[in-house]
Amino acid sequence: MIALPRDDFLQRIDAAVALAVQALSPGRWSRLPAVVTAGEAARIAKTVRAWLDEFDRLRSPFTVAAVEASRPLALGGLQWTLRLDRIDTLADGGTAIIDYKTGKVAAPAKWFDDRAQEPQLGLYWLAQHDFESRAADPRRRVRAVAAG
Repeated sequence: MIALPRDDFLQRIDAAVALAVQALSPGRWSRLPAVVTAGEAARIAKTVRAWLDEFDRLRSPFTVAAVEASRPLALGGLQWTLRLDRIDTLADGGTAIIDYKTGKVAAPAKWFDDRAQEPQLGLYWLAQHDFESRAADPRRRVRAVAAG
């Protein structure tokens, strides 16, 4: 979306929000006055625009390589199958792993506490690193893991 003219960018956000609101339970929304649903749609669009402007538009180019990707991991004699929320391929060929959260996100420093918070992030890195090491392309390595 970075390359889109601003008006097109805003129109796409508004269209996506309109589709999302339509997809919500009709019974729930039909009980609300139209002014409330319109206000909620405007609030959602404003939140999405702010997020994209503040964070995503500043990112280097990337493509979404996988969503809900299943990755095996053998660790300490255990076999695990992990589900990574999103895997992006970066412009230089590297990989970023994104773990979506619906609540509070632990600060990265907490990942390394005696009682680690968000320990799955390291496991995601290990599983993806192992998966990519079989690809024989040294540029394809995990360069970022993020929770948000």
